[in-house]
Amino acid sequence: MSYTEAVFLIAICVGSTQGSSSGTLLYRNTDTTGVSSKALSTYQLGYTLTDHIIRPNVHFHCNIPSDPFLYMQDHNKTYGFTITMYEFESTIRSLWQTVREYMSLHPEQVHPDNAMGFISEDNGAHYNLCHFWSNFEIADMDFWRSETYMMFFEFLDSTGGFYYEATSVLQRWGDAPVHSIAASLFLPKDAIHFFDEIGYQHIPFTHCTVNTERWQNGRCSCDPSQSFDYNGYSCLRQWEAVAGRH
Repeated sequence: MSYTEAVFLIAICVGSTQGSSSGTLLYRNTDTTGVSSKALSTYQLGYTLTDHIIRPNVHFHCNIPSDPFLYMQDHNKTYGFTITMYEFESTIRSLWQTVREYMSLHPEQVHPDNAMGFISEDNGAHYNLCHFWSNFEIADMDFWRSETYMMFFEFLDSTGGFYYEATSVLQRWGDAPVHSIAASLFLPKDAIHFFDEIGYQHIPFTHCTVNTERWQNGRCSCDPSQSFDYNGYSCLRQWEAVAGRH
């Protein structure tokens, strides 16, 4: 596994676009028709092989005690997240059926120790709408470049769902559920990591660890009682049921 150059896609936000380096994509959506939003989503899903996505207006409320990239390398992690939530069902009505069609064509690609339990509560018959919020994600780029993921993406893209699920800007297959489904199906569940110690806020959602030792060590400024993690719209309980609570 390679962790040099642009091996990671990190979609965490720095709050400012000043001083950005070359090779970085700065994006602000001013298109009210939804076309550019859908194009960005498709780009992030299939073509972010060397670029970083910089999102404005975010806050990090804790000191980060260790290098998350080295942690992932040293512990064989492929995908990392801070917030989970449900997707709006109206935006992805045909997505899961398309995923099921792909799985029926390529059952060998589904990892035997997968995290299906995070995204489905009936062993894959239905999608429970849970996903890792892609506003913060750290992923090994080798996974996004892999034959398995690219075959999956190209199959989904061939159906037109990224553009034609609906006409509204909010109604299209987004990058978060697709990334989450791919990670949950094609990776072993222990290759997915919850960065509990990273206090992250992208309004209106905040992750703030409820672990007192982590909160104190990180000198966090967020309020654990206001964390989104156990809000009724969060899927962290589903993830902990699969991976355990750490």
